[in-house]
Amino acid sequence: PKYRDRDKAMFFMAHEYREMGQLEEMINTYRKLTSEYPQSPYFAESLVIIGNYFFEEKKDLDGAETYFKRTLSVKDSPFTSIARYKLGWIYINKGRFVDALLSFEAVLTKDTNLDLSQLPEIYRKTDVRTDALVNMAWPYSEIAPAALKKMGEGREDPIEYFKRLSKDKISYQKALARLGRRLGIKQRYVASTRIYFELLKTTKNIELRIEAVERLYEAMKNSLKEWPVYGFTELIADTMNQIRFSPEVPEKMKFQHNKNFEIFARDAATRSQVRAKQTNKEQDFRLAISAYKAYLWAFPSTP
Repeated sequence: PKYRDRDKAMFFMAHEYREMGQLEEMINTYRKLTSEYPQSPYFAESLVIIGNYFFEEKKDLDGAETYFKRTLSVKDSPFTSIARYKLGWIYINKGRFVDALLSFEAVLTKDTNLDLSQLPEIYRKTDVRTDALVNMAWPYSEIAPAALKKMGEGREDPIEYFKRLSKDKISYQKALARLGRRLGIKQRYVASTRIYFELLKTTKNIELRIEAVERLYEAMKNSLKEWPVYGFTELIADTMNQIRFSPEVPEKMKFQHNKNFEIFARDAATRSQVRAKQTNKEQDFRLAISAYKAYLWAFPSTP
């Protein structure tokens, strides 16, 4: 009982119980550790493991929430970020989307000074900060724009909000792709077109660009509005040119994309012309001219 590394022995004993599938013994040992050794270096990880057990095995959201919240009290522990991320998913499952958004957001704002490289390897298989950013798309899409505006700090503008929280361009693009899909599911088509337009402008990844073109066009059509997305024809043309010279895209798919993208580009250009006729403004006519030039450059041999 007075052995100086008793907490360490208990921690690894619990680990062996888990390896043998004796989960009740595992949990009882971790609980005993957290009860007797609140200052132990294994305290925070033990709480996270117990929380995971309640969340994944018992499907007990309240029990899991209790243990993850206790983890947040451990100062300067990298497990704080893990706990916040897990709490985000608990809140999603409970339909508490504002709490979920703020929990994911805190991983990217409150825990920036934590050294996540100190986490055990099993927790470093994925980047919890990137995962938090990408998965913010779910609760964000469930919160009404008016409520987001009321929350403050520019949350109502998805592009500026996610850009500010992104650590790099790759994570930003992943978040945009996920957010665009979620907004499409929620039938917020105007917002979805903005997201996919931004994604098209920021990525050179051929798969992301193809998806963005297809989903942006789908959102534009489903909005049941006549407005054009200015610059869309030009981005379709650039993407089609990239597809033609890409070794990653099979010839059969190149043919199909060429067929579909020609329709998308023609529709987008026509919308620009219709708008110019309605407004009779020189700038709108110039935008329509730019769209038609891009169309002719990308599809010079179509009727």
